Amino acid sequence: MDCNETRRWLAAHLDGELDLVHDTEVGAHLQTCAACAEAARQQSALRELVRGKLPSFAPPPHLATRIRAQLREERAAVPSRSFWWPAWSIAGALAGLCLAALVGYQWGDHHARTAQFSDEVVSSHLRAMMTDHLTDVVSSDRHTVKPWLSGKLDFSPPVADLTADGFPLLGARLERFGGQTAAALVYQRHKHFVTLLIWPAKTELPFAEAQHLGYTICAWRQGGMNFVAVSDIADKEMDDFIARLKMAID
Repeated sequence: MDCNETRRWLAAHLDGELDLVHDTEVGAHLQTCAACAEAARQQSALRELVRGKLPSFAPPPHLATRIRAQLREERAAVPSRSFWWPAWSIAGALAGLCLAALVGYQWGDHHARTAQFSDEVVSSHLRAMMTDHLTDVVSSDRHTVKPWLSGKLDFSPPVADLTADGFPLLGARLERFGGQTAAALVYQRHKHFVTLLIWPAKTELPFAEAQHLGYTICAWRQGGMNFVAVSDIADKEMDDFIARLKMAID
């Protein structure tokens, strides 16, 4: 199992949701790959942070008893019958099962990729804030930030100055994301921050918009680049930020 496959299944591995084969393969890869092991450590730390800050609720003690009783009633209501199925019916049923298994696998794979992608985006944003390392280069001047990023990366990301629109540029940093190094521009909105990740559009984005751990994530492709914005600002402000950004870099 390579790094891309491991990152795709990492969230499910940490949640204990993988089958034995995939779980063993992910665990074996983490033993030999320092980068993936670090990604697993970061995701685990984020989960612990969330568990420690969010309240937990215990189900009422009678809930399990009520569910079991209802299941027994439903089973008792179904009459027991014997059927003789012709061969064509059995073949149709098998085909249906195969189709259902395929759809289930595709849904599970997409769910795992979406969860991993969301975790990586929010983790990079939170990690930068918690370690007080939002920027490697501090400047509101795009003519300073863009050359700095271009000198560190194998691509030249667009840099927009949105100070006049109420989203001043604070600077940028480098971020390991999606199996490669991405540019991370940092904008401010009042007392909140917006991290904008940019990297060449070599892979498909798993979604256009999502909510994860109280943060809004918006993703799109423009000018041969993938863009992902993450912040806890209001949805209306995020829409305004993205609309102004798209016009500025078009």
